[in-house]
Amino acid sequence: MKKNILFSLITLASITATAQKFNYKVGIITSLPANVCYTHPLSGSTMLEASTKISKKLNFVANSGYIRLYTTQDTKLSQIPVLVGVKYAINTNWYFGGAAGITIPTKKTYGSTEFGYSPYLGYQKNHISVDGRYYLSGLQTPINTMCLVFSYTL
Repeated sequence: MKKNILFSLITLASITATAQKFNYKVGIITSLPANVCYTHPLSGSTMLEASTKISKKLNFVANSGYIRLYTTQDTKLSQIPVLVGVKYAINTNWYFGGAAGITIPTKKTYGSTEFGYSPYLGYQKNHISVDGRYYLSGLQTPINTMCLVFSYTL
């Protein structure tokens, strides 16, 4: 597990280190699971995002975080998504994008590393942004969540 976390942090750092100018964003994710087997409607998570401009309106984005959900049997499910994608600025405030990558479970009993993706639409004013995301992780045991991401650009 520690190797997976270290690998994801190194990957995220190496992607952003090659860029000449990059922005970091930290945030909190509120998740509403779409699967009926998850009881608590809101689960707290954290996110770190790094982005760099490809063109005037298009950014390359790499993000990682920590997602924790609770099942009907009062067990917890924790994952670390590592995603890369693009974000397109519609105008100075609105943007949309998508990212895909892997989801790493924090314990072997939670399953294996699987594919995940997330399309999103967001609004940014100054350093504060709010995203609406749909996150799907896993092909064998899918976890679908609708997320609201509150973040601050450093």
